[in-house]
Amino acid sequence: MKKHVNLQLFQGAHIEDSKLLEGTGKDMRHLKYYSVDDVERDTVRKCLKQALNLDS
Repeated sequence: MKKHVNLQLFQGAHIEDSKLLEGTGKDMRHLKYYSVDDVERDTVRKCLKQALNLDS
């Protein structure tokens, strides 16, 4: 069983702060969390807003 959760963004490579995300694919990147305490709400919010803007 894995000990982490990934929040995948299909266009994550194209957001401003893509260095906050992990991954090496052409488009997809993810945020990886090992516990609830690791989640940085501001980072998640910022990445999601940018990802949603890319999709519109």
